[in-house]
Order: sequence, then structure tokens, then C-alpha cells
Amino acid sequence: MEGQRARVALVAVALLALASVSPRARADEMMERGHELFALCSQCHGDNAGGMHLSLAPSIAGLGSWYVQAQLNKFRDGQRASNFDDINGMRMRGMARWLVGEEDVKAAAAYISSLPPVKP
Repeated sequence: MEGQRARVALVAVALLALASVSPRARADEMMERGHELFALCSQCHGDNAGGMHLSLAPSIAGLGSWYVQAQLNKFRDGQRASNFDDINGMRMRGMARWLVGEEDVKAAAAYISSLPPVKP
């Protein structure tokens, strides 16, 4: 009985610790992860996500997070860039598939949407 109470107390403390992580801290972690992931994106889209003419990459800075997520998911699952005539799209499909899961997609999209819009 005493061991069971100790386990319940331990679980309660663990749940309180998890609940104490503020939404702000989670958002900061997501932005940090998004910044890390953006290093790959910046090779074509530029450091400020303003696009690069030579790589034929459009400006994506400041686009809505929901839009960036939707497009990344479309590249990932083949809804976009399934035509071999779309060389740039095919390249983007590989980059989008590099994102491990939905959390990476959300983090990258959050970071990109936080950047000030840039006219190409």
C-alpha cells in the first residue's frame, strides 16, 4: 500500500512538471527547431527567405504558417511535384521529405511565417 502511494505521488509530480512547461516555452522550442530546419531551406530560398533567382526559389518569408504547412505536406506526399517537367518542384519534394514528421513541418512553417515578408 505504501509503495502504491509513493508511485501515485511520483506520477502526480511528473504530471505537474509536464504541465508547468509554459506554452511560451513550447513556442520558443518550436521556433528554435524551425530555425535549425530552415538552414536547409535557406540554401535555395536565401537567409531571409526572400527567394533566390538563380535557384528559381520563390520568396516564402512571411507566408501564413497554415499555407506553408499545407504546401510542405503536398510536396511530401506527392500532390505537388509529381510531374518530371517540374524540376524545381521535384527538388522541393526531396527537401520537404527530409522533414521527419508533422512536428518538423509545423516548426519550419512557424519559423518561415515569423520572418518579415520580402519582395523578390
